Amino acid sequence: YDCEHCRRFALEQRPWIDEEYVATGRIGIERIYVAMTPLGKRQAQAALCAAEQGKFDDMDAFLLTQTPKTDVAIWAQAPKVGLNIAMLKTCMQTMYVPDGEYQFVENDIISRVPAFRIGSQKWMGLESRSVIEKNLNDAIREASAR
Repeated sequence: YDCEHCRRFALEQRPWIDEEYVATGRIGIERIYVAMTPLGKRQAQAALCAAEQGKFDDMDAFLLTQTPKTDVAIWAQAPKVGLNIAMLKTCMQTMYVPDGEYQFVENDIISRVPAFRIGSQKWMGLESRSVIEKNLNDAIREASAR
């Protein structure tokens, strides 16, 4: 939530990827939150804690479009999306979100840009729709051939 490239990806690219690839079962998406700032960490904790109450999508949309700058602003949204604020606050005290970068078991490093991995295909960065479609289709073909 503290990366402008990731925000742009979430608002501009993820909707069509969800519709054309995820909803059709061609791929699955796993989100990994890597906070680069204390605020980004709090926002990611809020999203993950909202998920525990079944309200991830609502909190995710709020965080992406409104970019709250304080815990108070995050908590003020809780009742608007049907969250129990006491549960949200308690959860945010203990929810783990990695700092700085995330390392997969295979020693792949995820840094502060959208990162993609399907099978052995990996790429990072905010790309155009045509580049993302090509990369996704190539990776799906490769995975299907196995």
